[in-house]
Amino acid sequence: MRKLLFILLIFMLSTIWVTAQSETFDASYNALVLEHDGQERTAHLYVPEGEIQGAMIALHTILSSARAMEGMTGLNTIADERGWVIVYPEALQLYWDDGRTSVDLPPNNGAVDDSGYLASLADYLRDTYAIEDVYLTGHMQGGTMALRALCDYPTAFDGVAIVSALMWSYQTETCAEQTGTNLLFIKGTDDHIYWDETRVIGQNTDWTLLGVVDSYRFWANQFVCDTPVASSVEGSVLGIASCENDYQVAFLPIIGVGNTWVRRGENSLNNVGLETAEIIAAFVAQDDNWETTAVQQSLIDTLPRSYITYVPPSYDPTTPTPVVISLHGRGANNISQALSSGWNEVADEHGFIVAYPQAYDANFNDPQQADAVWFYERGNPIFGNFLQQNDDVFLDNMIAELSSLYNVDATRLYVNGLSNGGYMTHRLACTRSDTYAAFASMAANAPYGVSIFCDEVDVQSPILIYHGTSDTISPWDGATFPFAENDEDAYMLAPIPNTVAFWLDQNGCSSNYAETDLPNDDSGSRVVHVSYTDCPEDGAVELYAVINGGHVWHGVRDFESDFLGEVNMDVNASEIIWEFYSQFTLDGRIDTESEQPEPDRTGIGFPDISATINTPFAPQDE
Repeated sequence: MRKLLFILLIFMLSTIWVTAQSETFDASYNALVLEHDGQERTAHLYVPEGEIQGAMIALHTILSSARAMEGMTGLNTIADERGWVIVYPEALQLYWDDGRTSVDLPPNNGAVDDSGYLASLADYLRDTYAIEDVYLTGHMQGGTMALRALCDYPTAFDGVAIVSALMWSYQTETCAEQTGTNLLFIKGTDDHIYWDETRVIGQNTDWTLLGVVDSYRFWANQFVCDTPVASSVEGSVLGIASCENDYQVAFLPIIGVGNTWVRRGENSLNNVGLETAEIIAAFVAQDDNWETTAVQQSLIDTLPRSYITYVPPSYDPTTPTPVVISLHGRGANNISQALSSGWNEVADEHGFIVAYPQAYDANFNDPQQADAVWFYERGNPIFGNFLQQNDDVFLDNMIAELSSLYNVDATRLYVNGLSNGGYMTHRLACTRSDTYAAFASMAANAPYGVSIFCDEVDVQSPILIYHGTSDTISPWDGATFPFAENDEDAYMLAPIPNTVAFWLDQNGCSSNYAETDLPNDDSGSRVVHVSYTDCPEDGAVELYAVINGGHVWHGVRDFESDFLGEVNMDVNASEIIWEFYSQFTLDGRIDTESEQPEPDRTGIGFPDISATINTPFAPQDE
């Protein structure tokens, strides 16, 4: 188990000039395409009206996108105020190559000259707009990429701001001698990825993530700086060091906030009265009053929560856009979920937004106890409220924030999850059937107590269940525990037949079904689709049974694991789930004329589940 958590943690973290100064523009995307190192590199461009005074390059995090960065940061408002061009580059791989490929930090699809591309992009902006100042900022892994670019091209940028990120040791080993620039770090004190203390990831000392002091000390030495002093502005927690050539290195801790780009406004997530874009702009431009923009106005009255977003290039801000929310498993993280599920690629093809929330972990900075979980048991009288978080409300707030940043189609919100995230999805199908149009669980049975939440509301929740018959963590046949009041066993995890029966009952469906064997090229497993044929228009139940399948997200990335089991690669599960989702809005089925298949009880010989409908969590007598 420890090895598995280590692998998931790795997933979490995770000079050639322009060969042709030719560029193309796509009006629908505002895309700037430059050829660099023999490859076309794309960036989203925002150009304000009026005279251009400067430019800023803004880097998204790993497994995110340029359009997501544009929406979340508020930098376009800064562009309008200051006359700056804002450029949002797209990473060529799933990640920016901040040096990670040199030490084989996963995911690793090969080295990319991202530093050279960013330096070339800065030169292009200076030449094209006849400006002097080009600034650089980045969020999370985009921040570590900005540090790598500063190391490789010390004179390319006139100010750099790093948000929710620190430095890797492999970057210090190749960093060029610096002439200096203004450098600002902004980081939440409760960041679950970039800790205050330096730490080694796993047992590989090449993968050492520097803490606050070591990251600052490195750059203070590079720029020949004095000992940092506290800001003279009352109420500020800024630390500022003066360096040679009148440069500054500053560090702003945001109290009580996690791994996020903080905003003001009506959002209730991580709102402490600060606007990150304003702080960055005032700092890199060295405004006389820049320190006052960094005074934290309040503390958050909720737990620090975060998520990453993927917005496809086809996103049109004038058109309401569906949103898919994908929840990771226990002990994992949102970046590993984005990597394993492949939702970004499906979003590119079909034109929707994906959000990957991060489960809360009260012990995030203790590797012996860290365990990020979705609290799907909240309110269950058997378990009580033994964890702090209310994940239903967190996801409500996340959706509200997304709706303030992007043009979200509120009738086409969908949620899915893997393992613990799948148990949470079953809960949400009861507690938020009026929020999400359809649901999907992967490697997740219905958990004990979910019926309590469904009894409280009138539930019709279209749901797709994707499950391996050889799953040893969420077993097909369920898992029991002794019920304390009467000393009888009950299912902590209902068997998949019982899970299906429960949702048939909730959705008003009969147990008639049609079975289809999907085309099979995978030698180790196969997929059987079970479609329940007698459901009302606002309800549906579908099962994809992976014969010999394990506790994994199927059909996206193949790997071998004795612990997790077989990955079936016959069909892409995320594509299957989107096809299911796309039938539904909150108002019911989109295509009401489609014909239902005739019942066909062949294939896996799915058992008669009618006896379990009323008692899905009670073990049946043999």
